[in-house]
Amino acid sequence: MRIKQSVIFFITFSTKIIIFLLITKNSIIKLKTIQIKYEVKYEIKYEVKYEIKYEVKYEIKYEVKYEIKYQVKHEIKHEIK
Repeated sequence: MRIKQSVIFFITFSTKIIIFLLITKNSIIKLKTIQIKYEVKYEIKYEVKYEIKYEVKYEIKYEVKYEIKYQVKHEIKHEIK
């Protein structure tokens, strides 16, 4: 019996954060830009393969021995007078 199972999955994501600072003579001006890009790829491959092999073997052996013995006795008596 052979069983094959395989599972494949992967996740990809990306994140971008951008912060800008602008410095002038008198003050600090924050120009804040936050950009978040979130990308998810989710792929599942599931493969199941079942292979069942069975083999039935049987062997019958038989042996017959027989022996016949016989004996024949003949006795013939003739009497002639």
